[in-house]
Amino acid sequence: MTLSSWFVLMNLIGLALGLLGTFTNSWILFDSAAIAPFSPSSSSCASGGPGDATSTASPRIDCLNYDHAQVTIGSPTIEMRWTVALIQLLSTVAFLTPFAVVALISFQAIARRPFHTLTTRALYIGAALVAVTGLGADLATSVGQTLVLREVLSPGDVGYPEYFRIESTLWPVGAALLMAALAAIFRHGARLQSEKARLEDETDRLRRDTEGLV
Repeated sequence: MTLSSWFVLMNLIGLALGLLGTFTNSWILFDSAAIAPFSPSSSSCASGGPGDATSTASPRIDCLNYDHAQVTIGSPTIEMRWTVALIQLLSTVAFLTPFAVVALISFQAIARRPFHTLTTRALYIGAALVAVTGLGADLATSVGQTLVLREVLSPGDVGYPEYFRIESTLWPVGAALLMAALAAIFRHGARLQSEKARLEDETDRLRRDTEGLV
């Protein structure tokens, strides 16, 4: 519980700092492996680092290799800032949700109520949250990749995207299904615990009635 809680807290602080930098810096970084195949093969790594006066004068591909690209966007548009912020927010929420649920389950176990209805609810809500934010992060990243390429390339250049390329992975759906399955297991455990408590109450009542008759 402690490890999960601290992990969530530190990542939320990192998210807050990242969002602040996205809207206050004169440049932003966009890191994506999916840009590389659509970038011109003549692009090479720049000599200046992010934030360098020469590297923020105009949008450019800061570093590119076979399967990875990092783009430094100087004086980014507000649309690009909001897109990057949305990607950061959705990705972080999707990543941290399972850890937050683990912290809650651990807390309930310490409190000797592992099958509390709050645990089942948290798992179902977490499953929906992972699915929505995970898929949303993938879609926002796809939109961001198109915006980045339009920033660093000109119409007519090789690799300039005329249309938005929308892609998504299935990991959020898989993670959501796993959490939903755990929720069903915990719900069944809660039902068994409730039945056990009912039988114990019934046994105590019968014992008291028997003692009264004796």
